Amino acid sequence: FGIMTVNPGLISAITVTVILLVAAACIRIFVIPKFKYVPGKFQMMLEQVVGMFDNLAKTNSPWRNGFLGAYVFAAGAFIFVGTLF
Repeated sequence: FGIMTVNPGLISAITVTVILLVAAACIRIFVIPKFKYVPGKFQMMLEQVVGMFDNLAKTNSPWRNGFLGAYVFAAGAFIFVGTLF
């Protein structure tokens, strides 16, 4: 960053985090307010992904699964985008 030398993995992790946060903010601000009662293609895909991770959390931890689905999704998205990066 000009101040000190850093590991390239740190730059990669920060870049991937920023990409995911910007994508999530854009989806939240521009796409989700336009959702309708009868879902379109993107809404259907998004609901399918949310349902998949919710069921994954419920089957692996049936008693305490409130935060587990979101955590597994965030970790999976970070690993997926980090691998692509």
